[in-house]
Amino acid sequence: MRLIDSKKIAAAVALVSVCGVAAHAATFNVSNTENTNQAGTIRGQGFQATSTSGDPGVTGGTSVFLQQFRFLKAGAVNATNVSLVVFNVPYPDLDVAATNGSIVGTSTNVIADTSTLATDTPIVFNFANLALTYGSNYSVGLFNGAVSTANSVGITVRTADYAEATPGAGFTPVTNYGGLDNFSASAYGGVNGDGFYTAYGRAGDSNFVATLTTEVPEPTALAVLGLGLGVLARRRRD
Repeated sequence: MRLIDSKKIAAAVALVSVCGVAAHAATFNVSNTENTNQAGTIRGQGFQATSTSGDPGVTGGTSVFLQQFRFLKAGAVNATNVSLVVFNVPYPDLDVAATNGSIVGTSTNVIADTSTLATDTPIVFNFANLALTYGSNYSVGLFNGAVSTANSVGITVRTADYAEATPGAGFTPVTNYGGLDNFSASAYGGVNGDGFYTAYGRAGDSNFVATLTTEVPEPTALAVLGLGLGVLARRRRD
């Protein structure tokens, strides 16, 4: 007859309980994917670290962790050796950002050449649990070197559709992620002579998805869980 060692059960329960902390972490998105059929060249995008995919169970001021940010390839303007930089302001001064504290972090991967990606393929930038503050405004920018005006690069991606509500009223984004004329949340089409991004008309946006978690995933969580299950699986022969 095989019996389960009660001490081992207790140890396993304790180990699985530790893993339970990581298991309760929520994953959420900040995204703009509707009515973005146009092809536009962007250098970056402003966004707010607030979920657009449901309540993640955190409040403003809480730390959340960026895992990935992606755009959707759409056209002929490409760049090589591209990284994505996160700033803690919507419109950083690119010529002094490297020294004024506005850089939050840089993607852990570099896209070697966006021209190798097919149209409507995600352009994915990964981040190693980059800490952001829930509810705060940020921006991301594309660069092929150290942050500066000279190294800012543009890539053609999917961007907002524009339409006139009534003839002669002027074109506005059909769907606007941050709200009409909210230039803190806008795609950036260029860089002006002073080193600041210029926004899309009426604060139109790119097609983007930022994926965040409410906790830092524990690197050993799966190993600990496996150990706990292994303890439960072991039996003592009489």
